[in-house]
Amino acid sequence: MIPIVQAPTDPSRYTNTSKAEDGQLPAQTKTWGAATSDALSGRYTAIAEDAQQSAQKREAAMLFAVAEGHINDNEDFDAAAQAGSQALEMFKNLGDIEGVADSLRVVVDAMRLKAGKNEESPDEALRLASDELAWFRQEGHKRGQASMLLALARLSTGAKRGNKEREQGVRQGKEALKIYRELGDKPMEGAVLLVLVELYSLVKSHQEAIGAANKALALFEDLGDQKSEARAMHLLAHARFASGQLDGGNQAAEDAIAMWQELGNKRQEAIELLAIARWSVEEDLGNEAVNAAEKALVILEELQDTSRIRAAIKYAVRGHSLAQEIDQAYHLVEASAARFKEAGDIESHLDMLELHVSVALEQEDVEAAWPVAEEAVKVARRCGKKKLEGNALEWLAQVQQARDEFVEALAAAKESISIFRE
Repeated sequence: MIPIVQAPTDPSRYTNTSKAEDGQLPAQTKTWGAATSDALSGRYTAIAEDAQQSAQKREAAMLFAVAEGHINDNEDFDAAAQAGSQALEMFKNLGDIEGVADSLRVVVDAMRLKAGKNEESPDEALRLASDELAWFRQEGHKRGQASMLLALARLSTGAKRGNKEREQGVRQGKEALKIYRELGDKPMEGAVLLVLVELYSLVKSHQEAIGAANKALALFEDLGDQKSEARAMHLLAHARFASGQLDGGNQAAEDAIAMWQELGNKRQEAIELLAIARWSVEEDLGNEAVNAAEKALVILEELQDTSRIRAAIKYAVRGHSLAQEIDQAYHLVEASAARFKEAGDIESHLDMLELHVSVALEQEDVEAAWPVAEEAVKVARRCGKKKLEGNALEWLAQVQQARDEFVEALAAAKESISIFRE
């Protein structure tokens, strides 16, 4: 288990002896923190390569850069938390408040992202960020406060958070933004703006989301931070799509694709294409969805990104269905199910079986859905994962209801509910 950072008990451990806490920061090196963390690895890599810094500070800075890299490049959240925790301890020993604040945020981000990946509530991350915020407020450390407020705002973007928590996240983001502006930290100001775009979109404040995205775009362009600029364009596309501006969303997504292509970032290029496919499905634009999903699939196959491959297949199947290309939809989902079954990827296999059931029900082809739904339940039970079994039973209940088998449908639904309550 990764080490969990405890709330500070000795205030002197966080005393910054190396520089004024509210002093101006050096200009940011051109770098980027993907879709999940900050764009600070360049700043800390520069410190790690500075021969005038102490050996301990250089090592701590390199550990920070490694932690952020694990989040942004590898999506290895355990390794990120471990490296971030090591950097944190070293910055504590140095009395470097800036390093402490940034490392704490990376650790919280890693914990948050791991919880999200496992579809769990980020309770430990919330506790840590809240405890540290209280301590920074008590000690009057503005940068530490801003760092934890940003971490808490990010936590509010998670799937397990409700509208009340997201509104609170907006308030926390605004407070963090104010502090970073007072400190003159432009890169972190931009990082907060990106989180606010997500939060505004989640609470359906679409114009505020678009406004924050445009501010972030201008700021990162001034900084010469191309990767963060591309990230802002990505979020602008989402904000426009969410507000119903399909043409504007497509234009921003295409602009983001061009940026990622220039930067050579294929994963983010694929993510933009998935965004276009998703919104095309939601707007019943089947051909556009298929086109974007198939382009994304080519890239994702090369990257061997299984979870996103599944997403691309889903959007392509949905697109074919919307375009009334039913044979193509069935062919793709059946071939994909067979592929994942042969590979021994049970979760992906079940995903495709349930997608097959969904398409069949949409086409009112109940008899085609029936054997696939039964197979899904059998596969889920064999693998022994209760959550997967609950999902499969839910689909089986829908098929049984469509077959007017109401007693059987009720039994399957009750069994599914019982599993999820456990």
